[in-house]
Amino acid sequence: MASLTKLSLLVAMLVSLIAITVGAKGPEYFRRCKEKVGKECGTMIMNEMFFHNATTTGVCCHKLMTMGKKCHVRLMMKLLTMSPFKDKKGLVLERSKKILKKCSAMEKSGVGKEQEDTEEVFRDGDIKLTCAYASTVMKS
Repeated sequence: MASLTKLSLLVAMLVSLIAITVGAKGPEYFRRCKEKVGKECGTMIMNEMFFHNATTTGVCCHKLMTMGKKCHVRLMMKLLTMSPFKDKKGLVLERSKKILKKCSAMEKSGVGKEQEDTEEVFRDGDIKLTCAYASTVMKS
């Protein structure tokens, strides 16, 4: 039941990300940011930031670094203004910084650049948990 609630919140956040088209930077800016990271990696990154129950892979770190810190921060700030997590803004932003730091280190070492992203998170409109997601346990 708890995972269903988390799943519902995640779906709501993804819908919110899609609805980000109204903002200071404009819809095209946010669309380009989201395209660079993709849905699967976006979901993984959000799970690590908001629920602290996933670990962003090397492939997703590479995509996040390709998207860039500015895009990431602006998307997260916009999302935090609309989400049920705005009361935990400080915690989420701290986790975001840790992810960016980790991904920057992975990018410098070349992790994720050559790997193919074979994990499917979305199939038939439903969110499917990958082995990496399901087996990852992180402290809250």
